[in-house]
Amino acid sequence: MSAAYDGDLARVAEARAVARTFVRQTQAVFGRPVDVQDQQTVQLVVSELVTNACRTHQAAACSP
Repeated sequence: MSAAYDGDLARVAEARAVARTFVRQTQAVFGRPVDVQDQQTVQLVVSELVTNACRTHQAAACSP
């Protein structure tokens, strides 16, 4: 699974949804449950990473 983002902070929610889908698909493929807290941690980490990447992208786009 992969996703691409254009630096728009509004797409962070989409990134969390992709992470949620990835965890669910992984559970289905391997037949092993993932703890709810672990699922939330994955979503938080993805959200933070995408937010930071978007902010960096926006700052770079505004630099002369």
